Amino acid sequence: MRVKEPLTLMLPQQVITNIDKYIKASYSSNTDREYICYIVHHLHYQESITRKKVEQFTLIKTNDLKSLFKSDKTINYYLKEMKENQIIESDNKAIPGKKSFHYKSIDLIYDSTTEIEINPKGKLYEAITQRCFLQNKNDNRLAPHLNQMKKKLKSIEFDSEEAIIFVNKNYSGNQLFSALSNINKIKSSKTRYFKRNKTNQRLDTNFTNLKSELRQFIVGDYINIDLKNSQPFLLSRVINRLINLAQPNRDTLCSIKESERVIKVLKNETVKALELIPQLLFESLNEEIKTFMDKCTQGVFYDHFLEFDSFKNLTRDNVKEIMMEVLFSRNHYEKYGKKIIPYKENKNRFKSKYPGIYEIIECLKTKKHSSLAIALQLEESYLFIDVIAKKLCEAGIVPITIHDSLVVEREHEQEALKIISNVFKEAYGVVPKFHVKAL
Repeated sequence: MRVKEPLTLMLPQQVITNIDKYIKASYSSNTDREYICYIVHHLHYQESITRKKVEQFTLIKTNDLKSLFKSDKTINYYLKEMKENQIIESDNKAIPGKKSFHYKSIDLIYDSTTEIEINPKGKLYEAITQRCFLQNKNDNRLAPHLNQMKKKLKSIEFDSEEAIIFVNKNYSGNQLFSALSNINKIKSSKTRYFKRNKTNQRLDTNFTNLKSELRQFIVGDYINIDLKNSQPFLLSRVINRLINLAQPNRDTLCSIKESERVIKVLKNETVKALELIPQLLFESLNEEIKTFMDKCTQGVFYDHFLEFDSFKNLTRDNVKEIMMEVLFSRNHYEKYGKKIIPYKENKNRFKSKYPGIYEIIECLKTKKHSSLAIALQLEESYLFIDVIAKKLCEAGIVPITIHDSLVVEREHEQEALKIISNVFKEAYGVVPKFHVKAL
């Protein structure tokens, strides 16, 4: 008789205690307990992939759960019961058609975790198994290279026992729980996932959500190939392309294939707004963009800021953090009738070195501050997943993509680097620097 593969959920012990109090007081069944545990598990998974802080509220994606609920009770019933019995807390803010209720766990203590095994004869186990079967059946709809990559991800070995020892020794609090939860998902083929994000087209897998220091527990001789200062590099290319659209008579600094995906996200209104930037800035912009692009291509973009007085006593990591604040935070917001500029000091630091590019970045975030981040992610995902990964697979090298980096077997290092370099040369006219290291 075939033994069913164990399927477990990792949850903080305090959450289990709260759930069991409710089950005992309401005389509910073990089936109810499993469903409630799964909802909380899903909540914490959403927290981990959105990098939200413990005290923040998170969306529970009920559409992801509907196919699993073969109970007579609905997801909304469970959410109501969990809220009333202080298992979860709601923000109580919902706007029909725009925003659903968000939730978080109450009195969460992360340092003690418990593994809950789902009953292999129960409805939830059956539903999860069925969903895995349907997902595998739909693999035929994937592009051939994506199908190869999914099979690779499903079959790759991971030393979960050593990984658990490592995180228990080195992590604590929310970080510990998040790492244990991710390791637990990797242990079973049923909870290994592989899907493309509908917004930015990135590949979301167990390994994109795994901390980089835990990749060492992938079994085998693998290397990680990482594009140096990837976000600034892609930004420099996107800005150059948009400036060419806003000012058609401007000399093109390099030959770049136009990206309709990026233009669509940034909207025509944003391109038009670029024309309103003072002509004086445009006159010096060519040199700014050239310096910006050169530093990115050489792989020293973050390092060269340390030469300036305004960046004195900062580290490379500090500069990288400043760049993320400039790129991805809101331009400003209103508070008590006052205009607040988040990270104002650090933004001024960047602006003092790249005033024209700073104005363009602000311009690209005018309508919706997330648009620039999405545009850069679309550029990245197309390049790494639709072009590089495809060419690697065609050459018999099946990679694991982790956003702007790729994991391949060490024996393929030179051939992989050659293919990657050729893609960048064809797309942007330059070959940037890559960081190669063993897992």
